[in-house]
Amino acid sequence: MRITPHAGRLTTYAVVTLLAGVIAGRVEVVALGAAAVAVLGYGLTRRPAAVGVALRLSADRIVEGDAVQVTVTVAVLGDVDSATVNVVLPEGVAVSRGAPAATVSVRDGESRDVTLTVLPRRWGVYPIGPALVTTYGSGRLTGALVEAPQETVRVLPRAHEFEATSAHPFTRALSGTHVARVAGEGIEPVGVREFRYGDSLRRVNWRVTARRGALHVTEYRPERNAEVVLFLDTFVERGPLGNTSLDVAVRAAVGIAEHYLRSMDRVGVVGFGGVMRWLTADTGRLQRYRIVEHLIGTVTHGTYAAKDVSILPARTLPPRALVIALSPLLDSRATGAVADLARRGYGLVVVDTSPRPLLPPAPTWSRDLAQRVWLLERDALIHRLAEVGVPVVPWAGPGTLDVVLGEVARLHARPRLALR
Repeated sequence: MRITPHAGRLTTYAVVTLLAGVIAGRVEVVALGAAAVAVLGYGLTRRPAAVGVALRLSADRIVEGDAVQVTVTVAVLGDVDSATVNVVLPEGVAVSRGAPAATVSVRDGESRDVTLTVLPRRWGVYPIGPALVTTYGSGRLTGALVEAPQETVRVLPRAHEFEATSAHPFTRALSGTHVARVAGEGIEPVGVREFRYGDSLRRVNWRVTARRGALHVTEYRPERNAEVVLFLDTFVERGPLGNTSLDVAVRAAVGIAEHYLRSMDRVGVVGFGGVMRWLTADTGRLQRYRIVEHLIGTVTHGTYAAKDVSILPARTLPPRALVIALSPLLDSRATGAVADLARRGYGLVVVDTSPRPLLPPAPTWSRDLAQRVWLLERDALIHRLAEVGVPVVPWAGPGTLDVVLGEVARLHARPRLALR
């Protein structure tokens, strides 16, 4: 229990009134001071009320764009005039319905709920609370502050739609959904040829054989799976909150991971930036949840330290893996790491998450000139990456990689030049 400012004001009033009444010899003024003293004595000697506070969320895990309902329950045992509820919200969480601060009246033995609906602006982990409840006793002379501990809501990124219909350039000798580039046992027919010694009779195409008068067999290609590593550049982040280059990269990464996991591929994640984070490649539905949980912890950390891919554990970048780098191409350390991976023999595609479409019109000729110079430098960088066998494509949702996946194997076989 604590004394409120209202009790201090009433005490000052009582003292001044009593002194003034005694000095002036006015009984009626003394009576006013005595009444104030009586009110003070009644309010300050009463037993303080017992207050219980609880904070709960309608869900502890939501998808980006969904709202969560926050409910604060105030239970009182004793005389309380009112209760003021204030829910502390972190930056990036907006109130869509209700208010984070409200005053309610609660009677002895009752409980009241204060509810508000909040909407996180982007993916991430957000602490909701604590809930601070201030209760006031009779006459608002005494008060008590009770705190309900915070709860955490995990906001999962909403996946951008993605679909790649082109053949995967690198496959592994395990069963999957990608058609291999060489003939073998499988269910995907690729053509008909004349019978050769050693061919199985089960593969004889009797229709073609009857038409041509000689044995012909149907060729098939085996179904394989592949390994995909999503390489996220987390050195810098540009753009408005909720639509930054990192937001685009994370949402695109979730969509790409879901696509390849549906194809029974092994998918891993590497966060390359101020803080190195990685998730080794695996397959299955459980890996999808691991990837999403891993990505919501992706943040940018400013650092001037020189970093390269040599500090990553070897298992994070399996041999003959397709590396899909998601980068705004704004930091030379990230572009240097991409070129290094290309020189090491990885099949590599860079998905450009640049904030270029968000650039406002330049207000002055000098800023316009600066933007044009920056765009020219970006185009030169993209051209230099292409020279070392690294195609760069802007993120455009479904079909983003269809143009380049079929060319990755050919680029992979070409002689590579050093990127200076």
